[in-house]
Amino acid sequence: MDRSWINCRRTSDDFVALEGRMRASILLPSWEVVTDGVKNQIWEAIQLTFDVPNTHELRRRWISYAGNRWTGFKTFLTSSYIFGDRSGENPTEKYQWISAETWQEFVRSRKDPTFLERRKKAHEIQAHNDCPHILSRGGYDLLEKKLMAEKLKEYEEASQANPSLGLKAPSPIPRHVKWKQGRIRRTCKYTSKRSLEIGEKILRRKSKGPLLPSVVMIS
Repeated sequence: MDRSWINCRRTSDDFVALEGRMRASILLPSWEVVTDGVKNQIWEAIQLTFDVPNTHELRRRWISYAGNRWTGFKTFLTSSYIFGDRSGENPTEKYQWISAETWQEFVRSRKDPTFLERRKKAHEIQAHNDCPHILSRGGYDLLEKKLMAEKLKEYEEASQANPSLGLKAPSPIPRHVKWKQGRIRRTCKYTSKRSLEIGEKILRRKSKGPLLPSVVMIS
C-alpha cells in the first residue's frame, strides 16, 4: 500500500514548524508582529520543497500553522529551559539558529516582573480549568497523528477483509473527537466531572446528527 500521502503530511508539518522557528526571532512578543517578509520567506520555502498550489487560503493556513508551532516553541523553551528541569542546560547547542545573545535576552525577558506576573495569572487560570486535558507536549497535533494512524489501520483491515471496499485516505479527525480523546484517561475515565458532562452532551448531540465545528471548542 502507498503510504506516501500520510508520510508527506508528517514531513511537511515538521518542515513548516522548523521554518517558523528558525526564521522568526524568539524575542518577538507574538506571531502577529512577525514581518510579512519573514512570512513570505517561509511560504517560498514551502513551495520550493513541496508541491503546494500558490493560493491565498493555503498560504494562510500554513503560515498560521507555522505561527502556532513557533508560539509553542517559545512556551517550551520557557517552561523547560528557564523554569523547568532543563534550566541548567543551554538550548543554543541543540537549536543552533538561536545565538547566545538572543538566548540571554530571552531569559531576561522571561524573568522580567511583568512577564512573571502574566505567567502567574495564566497558571492560576489553568488551575481553575474544570476540563483539563491529558495531552503530552505534542498537544493536539500529536493526538491527531495518532488517531489518523489508528483510522488508517482500520481502513486497511476492512479493505483486506473485503477488497471490494477499496482503500481511501481517512477523513480528517473531527474537533469534538479530539476534544474528548484529550480528556479521557487510560482508565477510560474523564479527567473531571465537567469533562464527563460535556462528553455525554457531545454523544447526545451526535446521535441527533453531525456536529458543527462550533459545538465544542478546543482549549
